[in-house]
Amino acid sequence: MTPKKKRSDLRALVDDLNRHLQLYHQQDAPEISDAEYDRRFRELQALEQESGLVLPDSPTRRVGAPPAEGFAPAQHRVPMLSLDNAMGEEEMRAFVERVQRQLDREGVVALLGEPKLDGLGVELVYERGELVVGSTRGDGRTGEDVTANLKQVVSIPLALRGNPGAFAERVSVRGEVVMTLAGFARLNKSRTAAGLEAFVNPRNAAAGALRQLHEIDLPRLRALEFRAYAIGEGAPAGVTRQRELVAALEAFGFATSPRWRVCDDLDAALAYYGELLAQRAALPMEIDGVVFKVDDLAMQRDLGELARVPRWRDWAA
Repeated sequence: MTPKKKRSDLRALVDDLNRHLQLYHQQDAPEISDAEYDRRFRELQALEQESGLVLPDSPTRRVGAPPAEGFAPAQHRVPMLSLDNAMGEEEMRAFVERVQRQLDREGVVALLGEPKLDGLGVELVYERGELVVGSTRGDGRTGEDVTANLKQVVSIPLALRGNPGAFAERVSVRGEVVMTLAGFARLNKSRTAAGLEAFVNPRNAAAGALRQLHEIDLPRLRALEFRAYAIGEGAPAGVTRQRELVAALEAFGFATSPRWRVCDDLDAALAYYGELLAQRAALPMEIDGVVFKVDDLAMQRDLGELARVPRWRDWAA
């Protein structure tokens, strides 16, 4: 078998197995039996050993031992800031007026609205397109290195999608690890079938999943999903708006917040806020409210940050 043929066969097997992982763990729609998946996985392992080649997004890279001595600290080179306090309609109007005043700008300011996911903030660092570190938010400057556990979250790409030459040398992606309502139901069903205690709610089920050290509950990790919302370092050249940033994350292979929307003015933002909360029960995951961000990234930079929170972002519960 030629090297080119081996690589082609590897690519086909990796794509096939990754697809079935998504179907099983994220969509609850398996197309093959566990035994058949295991057979194809062993076939991939044998081909990797024979060829000496492991593709960056191979599912075999998700198999590994967690840290044995506790979690090492992980520094965020760009701080992961928190959100300001929740606000109502009047505070929302005051927020927009404050933005206009600080920018010395009259007229409309476009905002991007998205659900405020009830999850755990994490950062994923990619070097040359490959995942090297995954960490918790921690205090915003230092988190915990939970790479081994994050690699078990099927929706986290082990390698960024696209041409590696198009990525910055280092790309850091921020987002929330959540448990969807469907994933929560599947997890509790499997736990009760095994005689284990069911979790109370999705956040309770997700909360300790990333900090497992020794007896790893793999089904619990596989029930998690990652939703990206920001790039800390390495945003693609030419991205000037928050909406373009979200599109870039999706092009990299990430799922983003459901039903995000660009609101061209305050009235549109308030309408979106009311609409999203009215549809709250139909969303695939629990939310705390709605986050609004100034869409123009140059305006975000001009607005700057307070000690703890950015001036260009706020949320309504």
